[in-house]
Amino acid sequence: MFARSFIRAISLPHKIESLRVLSARYETTVAKSASTPDLNPNILDLRCGIIRHVIRHENAEKLYVSQIQVGPQENDTIQVCSGLVGLVPIEKMQDLHVVVVNNLKPSKMRGVKSEAMLLCADGPDRVIPISPPTTSVPGTVLGFSNVPKVELQDKRKIKSKAFETISNDLHVNALGQVTWRDGCILHAIEEDDIVNPDTHCMVKPFSPDLEGAQVR
Repeated sequence: MFARSFIRAISLPHKIESLRVLSARYETTVAKSASTPDLNPNILDLRCGIIRHVIRHENAEKLYVSQIQVGPQENDTIQVCSGLVGLVPIEKMQDLHVVVVNNLKPSKMRGVKSEAMLLCADGPDRVIPISPPTTSVPGTVLGFSNVPKVELQDKRKIKSKAFETISNDLHVNALGQVTWRDGCILHAIEEDDIVNPDTHCMVKPFSPDLEGAQVR
């Protein structure tokens, strides 16, 4: 009896301390959640582009180096490294219409500068570059419906970590559209007709196995 009482006497303070630790961790988690604002996907500067020139990276087997037109003039180009070798044939990359994340901080990939990234759907057995709206031209600005707009001049350079947080909720829906948190469709923001699928960013060609694929 004494032994059991002794064990209980020791265990009770230990349990109380454990509860205090768990409570403190919970309060810290809640505080962090409250202090972290919900990201707006429209902080991304998403543009329509055309790949004008593409070569294999000299020092990286899996990388293409592309010159992408993102403005009305053919010399409005940026350089982008993309890990699509073996996933998209180089002949299909040439003159491909793409969606570009245009405000990531530039980085060097095996010694070659990359100024942006291509938005792609990561399917179960293939990766497909996202197609911009059929109504678009190089430089057309894209945005998400049903969330606050962010003016182009207010879109700052962001770190890859911020993009990763947003892309965790970017997926392909049952219609092949790119959506954020299911209800926000990526479309040409200059077009008022959000219902018109020609203004939407799509996965082409689309098949049912691509529904739910992450976009990044």
